[in-house]
Amino acid sequence: MNFQQSCQSYRYETFTHDEGFFTKKSLKGLSLTLMKILFFAFLYSGALLARSVVPERIITPPLDLYSPRNKTLENGDQIVQVTKIDKNGEFSSNGGTTIVTKEKYQQYLNSANAVFEMIPSQFGSNEEKMSRRGTAFSIGNNLVLTNLHVLDSNFENTTECDDFEIRNYEGETFKCKRVHYCNTEQDVCLIEMKNKIKTKRDCLFCPGVKYEVSLSQGPSLKLFGQLPEGSTWDDTVTTAIGNSAGLGIHYSQGRGLLLRAGQLRFYAPITSGNSGGPLLSENGQVIGIVKRQTAITLNTDPNKSYNIATPVGDFIKAVRQNLANHTEVLDKFNSSVVE
Repeated sequence: MNFQQSCQSYRYETFTHDEGFFTKKSLKGLSLTLMKILFFAFLYSGALLARSVVPERIITPPLDLYSPRNKTLENGDQIVQVTKIDKNGEFSSNGGTTIVTKEKYQQYLNSANAVFEMIPSQFGSNEEKMSRRGTAFSIGNNLVLTNLHVLDSNFENTTECDDFEIRNYEGETFKCKRVHYCNTEQDVCLIEMKNKIKTKRDCLFCPGVKYEVSLSQGPSLKLFGQLPEGSTWDDTVTTAIGNSAGLGIHYSQGRGLLLRAGQLRFYAPITSGNSGGPLLSENGQVIGIVKRQTAITLNTDPNKSYNIATPVGDFIKAVRQNLANHTEVLDKFNSSVVE
């Protein structure tokens, strides 16, 4: 498959400043409390994160589609903020800008508007919850997909989601209604979100008119699972969309795709927070759910550094087998699948 490069131009830079590090002497001075903080920070931000970068495979660097600093040119094209990738494969803001054509920008938004920040509950206080986020995406009928490790990092909870919520780029939030199905091996969950009631008032003390808001009213993504096992597509360009490093929903593209042993290897640059986000084919259909990274996060060898997604075709099969007796939910799910 071929894919037209998405941006007219972009500036991609790499950090060259020296990174600090802990010495044995300095570590001895850390208190037990600080050591615990560091441990749990590593546990939640280092394990199962999706963050591997091969610079030569990057087609479109991470674009902050909803940045307030983005600007519209007279011809409708967009000046979009680029998120920088440093020498360790980490993301940071202030990576310059790129010009995206009006048509391409709208195409990006058509997909990205169906992707949400998902805030897991197991991180305790509100401050802790805000510091770590995963990603979920709508497939229609109030259904979303995300990683099981976003729902529960211990892979133990596959049914409860009372205080889970997802948030779109406008700040609108939706709470979880129920978990319909989770697959531990594939690390994917099918979740239904609640509708919400809002009130529109013409004045401060007016009684107002109540109206319902739901995910089903917004955009959604289609699932395509018909990829032949064991195939490689060196020139295929895939798109990843997710809540990169807690910096908001980002859009990135990379070249190369490999399906083998129940895993999709891809090279669209992503980082922590992207877990549970969609991996899109060139026509905007979901072919995978972003899952994790390799141990080497930044390398020039595509065989040593790559990102991993669960093939959506495997999850489609699992859902159909396990929800065969839940026809209402299964019908809604099947409506999102491109046969």
